[in-house]
Amino acid sequence: MIQRGKEFFALGGALIVDILFFGLTVGRSGFQSVEGFNALAGFEYWAIVLKLTVFGPFMEELFMRRYLWEIFAFLYSPPRAFLIIVCVGTAFHMYSGIALFNILSHIFASSLFTLTYIKSRRVVVPFIVHSFHNTLIQILSH
Repeated sequence: MIQRGKEFFALGGALIVDILFFGLTVGRSGFQSVEGFNALAGFEYWAIVLKLTVFGPFMEELFMRRYLWEIFAFLYSPPRAFLIIVCVGTAFHMYSGIALFNILSHIFASSLFTLTYIKSRRVVVPFIVHSFHNTLIQILSH
């Protein structure tokens, strides 16, 4: 029970830092293209990179895998919980556009992160995979 309290406190703290420093979106001004992302000033650029590679994956993994997975796996069968988590994770990322490639890539990523959590039963493993995934996407998109 103490461990859950610490995790909940960490998630709340990360959310507060996220809102205060990064805004509610992907940066205070947001960006719609790689050119817009590259045009950001130094601090804002690195703040967004930090959000995409550390804060975002941390909050998502703690919330999606540690909390929602545990709730849905308790309420439903593991295959049904897996399907729900993948759908919710994909829906959370549809701000990037509703296109077949976006949907399929988010289904794949959400499935990968959920499977790594199920196999390891430790939230740090999908967090590392998620951070690496987002970092790789940032590197390849520039």
